[in-house]
Amino acid sequence: MQLITVAGSPSVGKTSVILRACELLRRDGLNVGVAKFDALSTSDDHLYQQKGIPVAVGLAGALCPDHYFVSNVEDCLAWGQRQGFDILFSESAGLCNRCSPHVSGVYALCVVDALAGVHTPKKIGPMLRLADLVVITKGDIVSQVEREVFAYHVRLANPEHPPVLQRHHRSGRYGSGCSSPPGSHHRSTGRQPPAFSDASGGLFLLCGRNRDQHDSSARQRQEDALCRPGGSGMNAIADLPVETLLVAHPCVGDFIAALGLNAGHSQLALGEWLAQLADDEILDAGMEREQMLDHIQRLLDEVADMENPVGAAVKSLTLIGGRNKAGEPEAARFSVKAGEIVCVVGPTGSGKSRLLADIECLAQGDTPTRRQILINNRPPEQEHRHALDRKRVAQLSQNMNFVVDLSVREFIGMHARCRAVAEPDAMTERVIACANQLTGEQFAPDVSVTQLSGGQTRALMIADVALLSAAPVVLIDEIENAGVDRQRALELLVTGEKIVFISTHDPLLALRGDRRLVIRNGGIVEIIATSERERRNLVRLETMDRMVLDIRDRLRRGLRIEEDIQWPL
Repeated sequence: MQLITVAGSPSVGKTSVILRACELLRRDGLNVGVAKFDALSTSDDHLYQQKGIPVAVGLAGALCPDHYFVSNVEDCLAWGQRQGFDILFSESAGLCNRCSPHVSGVYALCVVDALAGVHTPKKIGPMLRLADLVVITKGDIVSQVEREVFAYHVRLANPEHPPVLQRHHRSGRYGSGCSSPPGSHHRSTGRQPPAFSDASGGLFLLCGRNRDQHDSSARQRQEDALCRPGGSGMNAIADLPVETLLVAHPCVGDFIAALGLNAGHSQLALGEWLAQLADDEILDAGMEREQMLDHIQRLLDEVADMENPVGAAVKSLTLIGGRNKAGEPEAARFSVKAGEIVCVVGPTGSGKSRLLADIECLAQGDTPTRRQILINNRPPEQEHRHALDRKRVAQLSQNMNFVVDLSVREFIGMHARCRAVAEPDAMTERVIACANQLTGEQFAPDVSVTQLSGGQTRALMIADVALLSAAPVVLIDEIENAGVDRQRALELLVTGEKIVFISTHDPLLALRGDRRLVIRNGGIVEIIATSERERRNLVRLETMDRMVLDIRDRLRRGLRIEEDIQWPL
């Protein structure tokens, strides 16, 4: 029997993750069960019972649920073995953020909630730092910037860069690849966790290398890439002064702070500084000194990849049709090149958002529509499908929210630092200025992002995606209702060599696209290239639109509209 520990703060979605995983594992003929540990009460056992999943409940009372689980782990395993389970999930709600139910030699999963704020990964403690896999839930209802920053902070907090899964509430879809766990607090089991994938768009946990392979590759990377020419075997960055690293690479300071350590303005070499740390500080950090060196080198490598991406250019995106709601084949295959705009049109409920969702997750026949997306005529790599800070696609949805309590300048500046741009302050000011050109009502850089209107929010995110985000594909859902200068927004995105898909009911937007996809009954029924006659009509429609906007502005200023309006012929 294999035990998988699942930890996370209350109400982050642990039960939902386990329920879906159990469903998929049972499809493969595996016998699964759940041991649910909580503080004073729980009703989650009824959810498992409704699905026919055996469940045992342990209530900790006055004790920490994580401590209670560890104290009763032998009884938990004995129960699972008597039941004949192939896999036993243990679910525990961390309450103090200081404890962790992860057991040596047992695969560990941590669930975190993007709505809790971008700084949450710094606060969660061992249950995140010691996890083999991190699931990020509710990432589809916060802004694109917060998704990327949240994932960045997860990577800083967890020693071995676990990938992240994103749960999409509307479709119930998850996705990720799986990396490996920290080696200092886990004995290698030599076994991989179960790999389960959902062909209906429910859940992906695609597990990669086992721990022994990972530890070997980490050692090889240190020996090959980080050793000094003299052959001493010492990590090259260990000889660099701490202060020099912090100034040249702010991500190193972020990582050290995430471990609860304070490097200050130390003039010591990094290796010397680590050596003088007390054993208690190392224990609280959740990783050994050698792992810190390896992890810092990983961060520096990632920054170099951001500054000089190899093979990151998206020259084309190809959509291969699947099936509509009736199960009928979708006779569609088309490619879009960088700098092109494709509009998605159709009645409400026809499947426009589903199409955008397929593109957003770079579907590989594993969503309800069975569509497939190719990047540069090839299937995308897994990390580009699902890791939030490695995705090729940025989506600006209608239900996007800000949950951080930061000023606009602080918010965009944080994203600029995560993206490792050369001059983050200058880029921040450029994004804000660009956003103010797109919105009808300008805002000050020092205003809180939570005080922005819907139009200002959308304008800020469009400017950020165009100028700062690395995503070469942009999806926009009904920009016409956002109070944004639509023409300027599209010009900005296309100038940045983005591939743009827009779901819209607005004729002005639909005719601005190079092509439009017509959706009915969940499938693409027609692909229409915008004709020259339509573009001439667009000029007339834009003239009428400007007149309507002028009338709207005059009404807002309390003026009368009494003249005979002369509409263009």
